[in-house]
Amino acid sequence: MNKPHVLVVDDNLTVSKLAVMVLKKGGYTVTAAGSGREALGMISEGLRPDILLLDHSLPDMQGDQLLESLPLEQRQRLRVLLTTGYDSQALRAQYPQDLPVQTLQKPWDAGDLLQAISALEET
Repeated sequence: MNKPHVLVVDDNLTVSKLAVMVLKKGGYTVTAAGSGREALGMISEGLRPDILLLDHSLPDMQGDQLLESLPLEQRQRLRVLLTTGYDSQALRAQYPQDLPVQTLQKPWDAGDLLQAISALEET
């Protein structure tokens, strides 16, 4: 079985590069975007990720705004791992309740990331 395609959306280049490296070593296909607009552009051009590793606080929009900007068809099939340094339970309430959104508290390590992504594969 093929591993899911993960789109990493984080404006912190160090965090983004680390996530891409960890996920690729874990056997995932990975694409990275440095902003919400960049991610939306990739998706509008045909990118179809299975999982979105999404930083809640992007410079151009919040993570929930990015999700609400996605076409319904894309949003319905997407699983989301929200990364944040804020209170993850409070933030989760801002996200569409019909989406499988999990949270990963920052700072995370490679094992935490792989475990969280793996758990999303099963949803």
